[in-house]
Amino acid sequence: MTKQQSDPKSRWHHTWKPISAAIGILLIVASPTEAAFRVILCDTPEQIERVFTVHADGKTFDEAIESTNMQAERPNACSKATVEATLLGVVRDITLRGNTHTIIKVAVTAVSDGKNMVPVPFLEQFGMMPGRTSGMLDNESGI
Repeated sequence: MTKQQSDPKSRWHHTWKPISAAIGILLIVASPTEAAFRVILCDTPEQIERVFTVHADGKTFDEAIESTNMQAERPNACSKATVEATLLGVVRDITLRGNTHTIIKVAVTAVSDGKNMVPVPFLEQFGMMPGRTSGMLDNESGI
């Protein structure tokens, strides 16, 4: 057995790294900047749930985001962005069309300006991950 196979943190990292990259079903498009991902993020767990519910009902993600922002009466309550973020925790699991997803809370630390990642002050946002992960993730996960 190699050192990597025997190290629980390494096994955990190997197992959960792809899930962290998938932070949301999320229109995942890896950025040229390491650890930056194209995601949909919202101000509240209810808003991110609504975006994915509206999408599951047949709308595009852009239409679902626009609809959610109109309901919230805020033009940027939810948006697509390329960000660097740290996982803060799991909010809850939901099921959409028979598939389980997990709403997560993240701290955004940088946002892309289209060319570079620009540091931002602590910004708490909510996203979605595929699968059920409640109780499995800790606060040390970086995305």
